[in-house]
Amino acid sequence: MLLACPGSLGLRAQTGTRPDTPLSLPRFFSSGMVVQRDKPIAVWGWAPASASVSVSFRGQSVRGKASSNGKWRVSLPSAKAGGPFDLTVSTRAQRVVVHDVLVGDVWVASGQSNMEFKLAQAANGAESIASANDGELRQFKVPTSWSNSPEDDVIGGEWTIADAHHAGEFTAVGYFFARELRKAVGVPIGIINTTWGGSNIETWMSRRALGLTDSGWSAVVAAEETYNRALRDSLRAKFGTLPAKDAGLANGKALWADPALDDNDWADMPVPSYWEGHGYAGMDGVAWYRVAFNLDERDVERGVTVKLAAIDDDDIAWINGVEVGRTDGYNIRRAYEIPKAALRVGRNVLTVRVTDGGSAGGINGVVLLAFGDGSERSLSGRWKFKVGEVSFKPDGQHINKIPTILYNKMLHPLLPFAIKGVIWYQGESNANNVAQATAYRDQFS
Repeated sequence: MLLACPGSLGLRAQTGTRPDTPLSLPRFFSSGMVVQRDKPIAVWGWAPASASVSVSFRGQSVRGKASSNGKWRVSLPSAKAGGPFDLTVSTRAQRVVVHDVLVGDVWVASGQSNMEFKLAQAANGAESIASANDGELRQFKVPTSWSNSPEDDVIGGEWTIADAHHAGEFTAVGYFFARELRKAVGVPIGIINTTWGGSNIETWMSRRALGLTDSGWSAVVAAEETYNRALRDSLRAKFGTLPAKDAGLANGKALWADPALDDNDWADMPVPSYWEGHGYAGMDGVAWYRVAFNLDERDVERGVTVKLAAIDDDDIAWINGVEVGRTDGYNIRRAYEIPKAALRVGRNVLTVRVTDGGSAGGINGVVLLAFGDGSERSLSGRWKFKVGEVSFKPDGQHINKIPTILYNKMLHPLLPFAIKGVIWYQGESNANNVAQATAYRDQFS
């Protein structure tokens, strides 16, 4: 899975920085935002030390003053549902205007992949996207990110409306939830989508909620440093000098897709699987997969499509050295129709070059040959495998299980923001054994 913001080793990365402008707001105070109705509206941000700050919304104004470290916060009176309105924040020297602000209900959608999965990936996603046309249903997607201490702002994101151009990127569960709420309550709905597939519940909780003392947190940091050092050392032991440039490609030519290539000295790799579980833990980068299969004259005549159910993250595929397709994006099903001219009676070679930018990597779905008459043949099993290029970052498949670090970066910045409620879809990452699942009962509450 591609991480939005990879860090360096351990937990020393991802600490936030103050916005560059003297007067600024958190990133989710941006055009198109939704604020919670019938509750005081907190507005906060940064300004020059001791500066007077004025905030105006719906004809009402309040004033505040920045502290010595430049932070300020004010509270506007509650408002009924409606909009759009402008929110204006100003000092003597600067003025920031947030346009197209709606007042309605704000829901935080959080958890792991079942909440993260996009509307575009839903079984009826294409139909739902095509019919999406609701300017009062909006989403803010918090990018995946982490920090070892609580942060004041998220790392990025923007508010988008539920139309055919943007709805496909909405959390599918959140979209359907909000769409039904719109029918029931008739007010604008804002979804703050702060999710990360595979995450444990502990990483979404504060140190206080977890009862982590300073010494306990220090032990977490030390264990993470040891874990990442072991991954790095393991990769270096396997490769020596980590390959920094993919030798399988030369001037755009796919040398390792040549069907005549002798791949007997390549490693074996089960497909489907992630390579992290088969001796390549912590590895991001590029790896090549090859498998040979036989076709008879009838197979070739019927026509063949190769179906690759899911790949982390991106791929290029060749049949007998002829490129048949490429896709960017993890967890997207691929179906590449093979030109008949590329097929041979007898031995054929499928080559797939996989690029992984973070977390798990590999061909993690069933691979099928689909024939023109509707029949299919599985290519799952032992493939040949060779690493072309290695990069090393903290293991994204592991980082989202470390206590409190997603809370610090993906939840803590949101805390002053008034909301209607939370929808949560997570738990399977906390069900690896009976003790863990039993503990989840108290963690969930």
